[in-house]
Amino acid sequence: MERDTDTYEYGTAEALSSIPDEEYQPPSFVPSKLVNSIAKVPRFAHSSSIAYAASGNDDARQDYLEGAVFVSAMVLLTFVVWLIILIVLKVMGASRVGCAAGKAPT
Repeated sequence: MERDTDTYEYGTAEALSSIPDEEYQPPSFVPSKLVNSIAKVPRFAHSSSIAYAASGNDDARQDYLEGAVFVSAMVLLTFVVWLIILIVLKVMGASRVGCAAGKAPT
């Protein structure tokens, strides 16, 4: 069996497969559970297809980006509220709120 080789500046390289590039068929993409879960995140009436972000249609791109920004803003808002609650509890001190202030009871 004769293998194709390509010559480069630093040597030669053999083909990794005996299948010509024109005949190669990659395996079908099977999304993971994580990909499926992220795809089900509500977009609040906005498109969930990322293909719209790269499309030439400005309305479709705007619709996708509004949904993505809305979901991101909700996650950020949840984090900020949680952080404020932690700071308030810390300032109140262990004598008023106990272990919620971040200190173990002594």
